[in-house]
Amino acid sequence: MKSKKIPGFLLSSPTALYLFVSFIAFFPCLVLGRAYFDNDLLAQFGPWRAFLRDRLFRGHFPLWNPYSLGGEPFFANLQNMMLYPFNYLTLPFPVAYGLSVFFFIHLFWAALGAHLWLRVLGLSENTCRTGALLFAFSGFFWLEIIHPPVLAAYSWLPWLFLFLEKLAREKKTTDAFFGGLSFALLFLCGSFQVTLGAFYGGLVYFLFRSMGRDKNSKSKTRASFWKILFFLFWGALPLLGQLIPTMEFSALTDRRVSPPSVDQLNPGLSLNPSTLGQFLLPRFTLPGEKTMAEAIQGREIPEKSGSPFLANLGYLGIWIPFLAFMAFRGEKRGLTVFFLLFSGLSLAVCLGKNLPVHAFLFDNIPGFSMVLVPFRFLYLFILGLVVLSALGFEEWSSQNVKKGTNPWALFLGPVFYAGPLLIISFLHPGRNWREITALVLGLAGIFLFHQVKSQKTLGSRLFQSALILPLLLSAWADFTPGPASNFDFEANSQTIPGITKGISPYRVIFDTTHLKYPIQVGGRKFLVNYPQNAACALKIKNFGGYNPLLLQTKMDITQAGLEPLVHLGAIKGILTQENTEEIPGFKKQAFPPYQFYEYQSPLAWAYAPEEAHVVPDEQMITILQKADFDLTRQVLFSEPPPFGKISAADQGPVSFLCRLEKDGIENQNFTLQLSRDNWVVFTEVMFPGWMAWVDGKEVPMVTADHLLRSIYLTAGSHQVEFIYKPDWALPILVGLILWLLTTLAFALNSRNGKRLPKRQAFSRR
Repeated sequence: MKSKKIPGFLLSSPTALYLFVSFIAFFPCLVLGRAYFDNDLLAQFGPWRAFLRDRLFRGHFPLWNPYSLGGEPFFANLQNMMLYPFNYLTLPFPVAYGLSVFFFIHLFWAALGAHLWLRVLGLSENTCRTGALLFAFSGFFWLEIIHPPVLAAYSWLPWLFLFLEKLAREKKTTDAFFGGLSFALLFLCGSFQVTLGAFYGGLVYFLFRSMGRDKNSKSKTRASFWKILFFLFWGALPLLGQLIPTMEFSALTDRRVSPPSVDQLNPGLSLNPSTLGQFLLPRFTLPGEKTMAEAIQGREIPEKSGSPFLANLGYLGIWIPFLAFMAFRGEKRGLTVFFLLFSGLSLAVCLGKNLPVHAFLFDNIPGFSMVLVPFRFLYLFILGLVVLSALGFEEWSSQNVKKGTNPWALFLGPVFYAGPLLIISFLHPGRNWREITALVLGLAGIFLFHQVKSQKTLGSRLFQSALILPLLLSAWADFTPGPASNFDFEANSQTIPGITKGISPYRVIFDTTHLKYPIQVGGRKFLVNYPQNAACALKIKNFGGYNPLLLQTKMDITQAGLEPLVHLGAIKGILTQENTEEIPGFKKQAFPPYQFYEYQSPLAWAYAPEEAHVVPDEQMITILQKADFDLTRQVLFSEPPPFGKISAADQGPVSFLCRLEKDGIENQNFTLQLSRDNWVVFTEVMFPGWMAWVDGKEVPMVTADHLLRSIYLTAGSHQVEFIYKPDWALPILVGLILWLLTTLAFALNSRNGKRLPKRQAFSRR
């Protein structure tokens, strides 16, 4: 059924409507100077964004981050969204405001994409608006605001399904290209889990929608298939620019080197079946003194138990089951059944260890063994449920035009649905007032729509308000923005910048268990665990930090004990806030409100060990932990180096001098002097892409002591330079430029070809 044109510029223009709605949703952030800051926004993404902005403003595109985890890849870290175009639209702004603009853009994009997809499915404009706002205001969007990559990828889901739907219908090369491009941009958002679900979910959806549509001959179908496949691949090609370095990084992390089995997964990351009632009444069991953010992220929650409120990510409002039921009374039965199964299977995966579905996928389907958070697959559940709800809304809004329908019968059904829920909601009216409002508004809207002919439009608007308004009110209540100053890492770190001034090029360890960071929210001050990645914003070299992908060698060294860690990490001190006991080898200094334990034994940024030994890699950490092992005198290799001497113990001590001339983001320069030929070890992380030059000539490197870079030098004075120059950097840059130029050239040529005017004969009059 096609609805009549709705008056008003906002309602007649989806773009204007969703820009306006997004602006209202983030008005406190965009206008009033507030900012969302909870959880990983403050601990992870804010500091990384500050580092990226700083480097770009200095005219440098960063590939490496020396300030976190002893040095780690930056470009190759998928969550930094280094090739995601929308990210760069927000970087000119300060960190807090830039994140707010990022959220505003993606709320708008999620709603617009859902609207256009539902329109292609043949639904009315009124229904498209309803479904689009349900998708954009879902609990998943707002509760994942702490993870910008997940949020961005979520907003691209309807765009991918839009072009897959169009491709299944018409087999046009342009739809294939934009389908591939949508998937590429979804991947470049930085969430592997959403990408994984989008790939398999999109594939199943496309196959379902393609069944029985192609009635062409086999030869023509074969030719069309290869052409479509080419344009699909061509559109997706930019994702290789991120995929190649990310796979290189991932292959060396704990996710790939020692992947967990499904039995080792944290059960707290599986959705608890007993909490599914939160899909309708999210706060029914919420303690009255807590916000949803505090309940989900509370520090008192045991690590292995997880939060009992994770089902809130699947919250779409209390009227959704009613709309899903109505969908089965409509004409699109095949689509309804598909999305019922689609949502059901997605929910089964979210239940993780509580059902065998996730275990089967984990063991048998490529990619699932890399995903450790089953409950987050709720984004697919939401996607399917939004379509079911839209189909149900379409059926509900068309019931009055069907002959022989009793208006009172149309009203009694919703009453029987809403009545019991109202009774349950009033058991805790202070927690469920949003749902009570939704039920009352919905019943009023349904009554007017079916019983009062002159108020059909008002009734429809009331029912739509019952669907959308509680979602927005929940969003504003669940996460409360605070002042943008919460992202002022330098000011909120108080004396830390002064403590660490002059320590570089050495590193520190942040004892975040006892180190606190002040924040403000709701006019009150709080202390939270210090965000370790703030070192990136403060330009402090931290051997700790947080990243879901952690180099396995770095993790091994961290577990080796304090003494090996201090030497291999070139650590100068430990920052804490608790007045703990003395630490052997460290001198305690007070810098209120912090304590700094400074290491007293001289540290070597680079050293020339007298002996070199080859030991099996699995024994190396054990040897490094031995009390009689001297890291500055001995070096360990996991296999015989292809050059240099293995042992030089018979030659006695070596005279060695080293001066660091330059310590850049992706390069270091040293002046060295050796009394004899010898190995030199540098306390920098060994990683593919780092290259060494000695006196202007490139030389090979070997991994020493499980983690560090080592080169073999001859006696005398040398200039040594390290540069991070990965093999993939130049090909990716050239490839992306060529892809963009050829794509633009093809598009312009196709457009001009369509616009060529026909030759017309003319005569003189």
